[in-house]
Amino acid sequence: MPDGIEPLPRFACPDWWEKLQRGETPMADVPLNQEKAAKVLAFFNRLRLPDVAGNPPLATACGDWFKDLLVAFLASEDPETHRDLVWELLCAVPKKNSKSTYAAALGLTALYMEDAPNRQMLLVGPSQNISERLFGQATGMIDLDPILVDIFKVQTHLKTITRRKTGTALDVKTFDTSIVTGEIPVLTILDELHELGKKAKAAKVMQQIRGGGITKQRGKVLMITTQSDETPAGIWKTELDKARAIRDGKGGKSPIMLPVLYEFPEVLQRDKSYWRDKKNWPLVLPNYGLSIDEQALEDDYDNNGKVSKEAEQIWASQHLNIEIGVGLGGSAWSGAMHWEEAVCDGLTLDELLDQSEVCTIGVDWGGADDLAALAVLGRRKVDKVWLLWVRAWARPSVFEQRPKIAPQLRDFEADGDLKVVATGEEQAAEAAAICARIWAAGKLPEASGTPGTPSSVTAGTIVRIKEEGLSFEVLASGGEILTPGGVRLRAVTTGLVRQVEAYNVPASGNADAAFTRMEARVSGQVIDLGGRTYQVAALPAGNKYVNGFFTVGGLTRSTLVLGEMDDAPAAVWRFGRQIAQLARALGDPFRQYLKISLLGDSITWGQTLPENGADAPRDATGSDARNLYNTASWANELKRWIGKQYANGAAPVLSNWPASPSGESIATFSRTDGVFPAGPKFTVTITGGSFTQQTLYNAAYPYGAQHRFTDGSGGTSSGKYAFKMTGKEFTFCFAALASGCLDYTVWVNGVQLGGVYSTTLGEDGNTALTRRHHALAAYTVDANIEIRTVNNAGAGATQSLYTYAIEFRRQIVISNQGINGTSFMTYRNNMLTSGGHGDGLAVDAEDGFIFIQLGTNDRGKRPDLSYTLSEARGHAQALIDTVKTLSPTAKLIMMCANRPTLDGPPDFKCTMGDIRQMLLEAAQDNTLDLIDNFAPFARLDAGKYLADGLHPNRLGHALMARNVINAIRGM
Repeated sequence: MPDGIEPLPRFACPDWWEKLQRGETPMADVPLNQEKAAKVLAFFNRLRLPDVAGNPPLATACGDWFKDLLVAFLASEDPETHRDLVWELLCAVPKKNSKSTYAAALGLTALYMEDAPNRQMLLVGPSQNISERLFGQATGMIDLDPILVDIFKVQTHLKTITRRKTGTALDVKTFDTSIVTGEIPVLTILDELHELGKKAKAAKVMQQIRGGGITKQRGKVLMITTQSDETPAGIWKTELDKARAIRDGKGGKSPIMLPVLYEFPEVLQRDKSYWRDKKNWPLVLPNYGLSIDEQALEDDYDNNGKVSKEAEQIWASQHLNIEIGVGLGGSAWSGAMHWEEAVCDGLTLDELLDQSEVCTIGVDWGGADDLAALAVLGRRKVDKVWLLWVRAWARPSVFEQRPKIAPQLRDFEADGDLKVVATGEEQAAEAAAICARIWAAGKLPEASGTPGTPSSVTAGTIVRIKEEGLSFEVLASGGEILTPGGVRLRAVTTGLVRQVEAYNVPASGNADAAFTRMEARVSGQVIDLGGRTYQVAALPAGNKYVNGFFTVGGLTRSTLVLGEMDDAPAAVWRFGRQIAQLARALGDPFRQYLKISLLGDSITWGQTLPENGADAPRDATGSDARNLYNTASWANELKRWIGKQYANGAAPVLSNWPASPSGESIATFSRTDGVFPAGPKFTVTITGGSFTQQTLYNAAYPYGAQHRFTDGSGGTSSGKYAFKMTGKEFTFCFAALASGCLDYTVWVNGVQLGGVYSTTLGEDGNTALTRRHHALAAYTVDANIEIRTVNNAGAGATQSLYTYAIEFRRQIVISNQGINGTSFMTYRNNMLTSGGHGDGLAVDAEDGFIFIQLGTNDRGKRPDLSYTLSEARGHAQALIDTVKTLSPTAKLIMMCANRPTLDGPPDFKCTMGDIRQMLLEAAQDNTLDLIDNFAPFARLDAGKYLADGLHPNRLGHALMARNVINAIRGM
């Protein structure tokens, strides 16, 4: 180090931006124990990606940036003391850079490297969905390597991986205040740290985790995350600020955290033209070209990121690590987009009073569970610009009643914008003192006599930052209001939930007109229905409605299933990819016939809902009465969603199981899809010479294009369309000509279907636009279809075939086979074997997908259920095997029902939690996906979602339906 030059503080990296521009990892150089680093890399590099075709090893599939991070975290060493230097590491990197997969691999590597016996490591996700993915990635890597199978013991039900040699375990957990119990972990990996900024008591848990850092056996902490899709808050804001300070050389001389932050400098984050320029994106995307497909990223931005200002802010925060300051669009207050530009840093009340010619005061007094705020609005003497100063108060009860925003409130308290008071009297006294100061300064219109106070903000106005706050919107949008940092109102205006009462919507009678008026005023907002039920002829769609119900056509449905939970992560275990295959099949036009059967008990039947029809006669067989379609059961809500999404909202044709005396158990949705014969799903070939093809485009054509075969060979050559389909029929759509027409034949799996078909106008019933229907002999899976041209003797030397499309008259048939009172054993005996009942079998060879939700009654003590839990597992397997035999091409999807409150001994021989674990093992053993409807109820007061301690009520069915729907949607 040259004389006079101060050494940089540890882990400072002032040239981080230059490193990013050179394609290097944006972190300080860290001295390593080279021998340990080589061992770390050797183990890490042998791990294979379990969810990528070919399962490539991380040696080639992982970017160098993460390997730099890996060795710095696990093999740093002070060259003088030979002790570790990096005890904590914060990596902020945008989505789709494989951070969760890499974090799981790092956890396995650390577990392998740890020689101390019987220690604990934690791999923590902010939600069950993320923690399950972390565990799945880690165990998937183990399963791909026989050597690792011998090294590690996997306990799926505990989400624990143990190194057999040392007994040290890596526990995969969902973030909770109880994740640290007893021993302090020697390693904690926190995935998606920004989500913890939204959780109450996250700081306390971090203190517990870091408690290991001061013991002799010190603990390491790795935090890896994307940027938040909201303004950073709580522990995320604290850790991000600390990491930036360390990176910039302002974090003290000897920090223990190594920052690795993939982000643009602040000035460029504010420059939208810079980060919108796609050529700059790779600077903060280290896996660009690896896990990130360049074209897919651009397409996603063009089609999804640019649809609104709010969408773009969220997209940029997740894919480019742009920090959100002010929420825009959607549910954000429309004045928020101008708020940040109006910041007047450091504005105090004294300065506002000194600069203003007149002031007015607005108050929102809140309550014991809400914030109180006082706003002072002053008009500046020199230029008539409006100045705003705000003080907020909160009582301790607010933090208990509103834990979700508690971290943000603590940030405001630290900034001085919020004061915590013990009583309402203390709060009132401070507010009164502020008002007295303004009165004494002669700034209120009543005191000063100043004329011209604007009508939009009159003296004594009680300002609520809701609908009445529109006066603030007008001022802010004109750039005429300045605020001291805008922090207080920024939080209020982001994620605003409006109350339906503000729009005079009647609580009884038809409310269509009122919702129409409201949606003419506001759209794209979150509207709280306050737990009430509103009667409408059609569901209002201009806003997101929450916390209530709509009654349409005599059916009352919860907002939980109507959009309130659209973004909720599904509780699902994806062992076999059957759900992904269902999602694809639902939208696949080549899946002409798709039958979905729902096997279950009274919960699938829809028991206890008020709109139900008769449930008798019933003897737990196929001749039982079935439920009606116009109920809000999870099965019917799933049917309605599928019809809306995949059948253009068409009403279904309803029917019932033939052996059942009443009900509407079967819903059939239909739509027609036309597919032009091109693209990867079609093979278009020509055999021989003097035979040509061309494509013409014209908006007048049924599907915008026409494909032409032209035969000038005299019949020695031919053309052919080939494609695969699953179903029973298709339609050939072509233009019939008066002369010079080729004939054609149809072949199914190499066997000719029917005879030779004419395309000449007037023959075989042909019209100018002909849609000829071809029925297969039977339902066929992946049928190889060929349409071959045939020269028409006597039709001329040159003959043509003008093709518009192959049309599929799609049918999606959903059959509710829920039978009251059944267990795995009784359902198999009564519904899947002849059993002497003669009621038909619940599934057959035409089933494409079969949901199985049983097990609730297997807890029971009826005489026919007098078997143990392990025997119940055998009955479940027998049912699965029988279904596979009856429906050999169907994809099975397991489901676990809701958590009941009537549960466990002495009334039941086991708990629903025991059944859930049994189902989880059965699903994994059979490589079947499992939708876990138990989990959403476990996080809530289950009693509010149940009708009788067992069966879901309307809310409970909506919760289950949305979990199933979101599983299919990939949430």
